[in-house]
Parts: sequence; structure tokens; C-alpha cells
Amino acid sequence: MVFGLDAHGGSHRSKLPSYKKTSPALKALIAFDEIIMTDYLLDYIDSKEICEVVQVWLNRGESYHQLSPTIAKVSGGRMLCGKTEIELDTNAECIRLIANAVIFYDAILLSGLHQHY
Repeated sequence: MVFGLDAHGGSHRSKLPSYKKTSPALKALIAFDEIIMTDYLLDYIDSKEICEVVQVWLNRGESYHQLSPTIAKVSGGRMLCGKTEIELDTNAECIRLIANAVIFYDAILLSGLHQHY
């Protein structure tokens, strides 16, 4: 059985929040989560490579969050233009698409420079 799915593909996720705080199954899942987190943190502390990879991804996330408002303001100086929820959602997705395209383009340029030098 895959976590969250029964043999027929049905989901058990909706049942997990309804477990009582004292449920043995919930306690076991929480303990398992703590083991995984502890293992990851020990690997993170011991491995310079993991630290560097995590820092790169944190920087990318920060760059994305700085880039999105800048892109949004280019078209008229407002973050989101639109009157309906669909227009606002479409505008937000367009901003996200442009930001991802810029980040991808920058990554291609940096990869080329890295390979060249």
C-alpha cells in the first residue's frame, strides 16, 4: 500500500486529520517524520555539498520572489491588473511564466559561462 492510497487507489488522507491526537497510527507517523527530519539535518550538517545545494535553491526562491513584483509593475505599475478572479489568476500565471522564463534564460547563460571557464 502506498501511503495515502488503499489497494483500490482510494485516498486515506482525509482520514488522517480525523485521528485523535493519542492515536497509535498518528503517533507512529509523527515519530517516523521526526526520524526522517533528524536524518536529513545530520546529513545537512555533515555535508558541505548538501549545504551548498540548499543555499542555491534558497537563493533561487528569493530571486523569484524579487523578480515577480518587478515583472508585474512593468505593465502599468500595478501588481495585478484585472477585475474578475479569472483575470487576476490569468495575470498572476502570466507573471509566473515570465519569471520562470527569465530564470531559465539566466540559468542557460550561467551554465554556458561555467562551461566556458
